[in-house]
Amino acid sequence: MQERPLVARHNIPLTEDKAKIAEAARQSALEILRDALKKKDRVLMETPQDLISRDSEEPMLWMERYAVLMEQWVRDLISVLEKAKFMENPSTQQLYTYVYTESGDKAIYLCPLFWAAPRHLDKDSQPGTLIHKASHFLGTCDITYEPFSFYVTCRGVMVKNSSTDPDSPKFLPLVTAVLNANNIQHKFERTLRHRGDYKQGRYSCCGETARSSVCESAVPDAFLVCRNNGSE
Repeated sequence: MQERPLVARHNIPLTEDKAKIAEAARQSALEILRDALKKKDRVLMETPQDLISRDSEEPMLWMERYAVLMEQWVRDLISVLEKAKFMENPSTQQLYTYVYTESGDKAIYLCPLFWAAPRHLDKDSQPGTLIHKASHFLGTCDITYEPFSFYVTCRGVMVKNSSTDPDSPKFLPLVTAVLNANNIQHKFERTLRHRGDYKQGRYSCCGETARSSVCESAVPDAFLVCRNNGSE
């Protein structure tokens, strides 16, 4: 998902069929983000405040996360996606999408890999990719494409430093968690996606009926408890 492909801009308007696919992907991404807001007390994070040593054994539960995603960030992503326009570049065979953030027009250029991507939330899915691209208009960049995660507890207030190598992205986990666009995408596609099947109008993992949504069961109850006061 390189941001500045080394090819000429062969951008064309979408065909009617592809415009329908792109709009369906946008609506899916928006529904996912709005559902995250509805379930914010469980699936979103609070502002990190404490960085804990990697050798710390307390608290006992550390949840793997990919991005520091708070309520205002989600609202801003929704605002960007609502305004985004789509163009196609069929010549960039190796890409899903790309953007030019300096253009100011909120254009997302859709490439051949995008059309073959999963249409529901999954690895490298269409809605996840659009969320990734929308985040670039909010200041994220592509620091790494590796799925670097970090560990948090107490609703995200406490963060574990899991590396002693200063050259590793994990040494300062909040850098990639806040600034790396892929981490935003991983947050939804790896952490908050449904693990159960969608059958007879609901997900087997949590009972959610909305097809484009996040899973409350993906977040364990213990993540919501802060041990310093024992309350949720």
